[in-house]
Amino acid sequence: ASKFGAEAMVHAYHECYGIKPVIIRFSNVYGRYDISERVVPLFIYYALRNRDIYIFGKGKKLDFTFIDDAVDGILKIINRFNKAKGHTFNLSKGKSEPLDKVAQLIIKELNSESKIFYDKIRTGEISSYTGDITLANNLLNFNPKVSLEDGIKESILWYLNTMKSKRYYNIQRRNLLKRNWA
Repeated sequence: ASKFGAEAMVHAYHECYGIKPVIIRFSNVYGRYDISERVVPLFIYYALRNRDIYIFGKGKKLDFTFIDDAVDGILKIINRFNKAKGHTFNLSKGKSEPLDKVAQLIIKELNSESKIFYDKIRTGEISSYTGDITLANNLLNFNPKVSLEDGIKESILWYLNTMKSKRYYNIQRRNLLKRNWA
């Protein structure tokens, strides 16, 4: 609701002052520098500690966007600002992924003993979302490149290199860096 409210304010500003805005809608951006309690960092946090992972809503599917793709989209908007003015762009992967797949990838990459459990979807949460990137692709040539699998691996390596206070840091980092992900 707050996002739609903010967009309405931007549109009102346009109507009052005639300035054409660019609105960017991001979809579940994850990767480096995110130490929040959002789903990917939270799943990594739990998997590092072999804690159970709870998913609210069985079959839940969301559109995950790696940070590099989101930044690429922003740069394309800046570099093509005259084309972008007056438009709303979804900067996402354009493909939804099951939340349990995200959890499974993280558990597998960390050789974690975490188990996945399901609970009822929480009030107000979205159970399925796929961003439509057609406009961003057509006007800006926006094409996300990082797969979920590669993005999760990159995210895990960043967390292991950054969060040195983690109990499993040294063992997990050594095991992951030995793998050939190329």
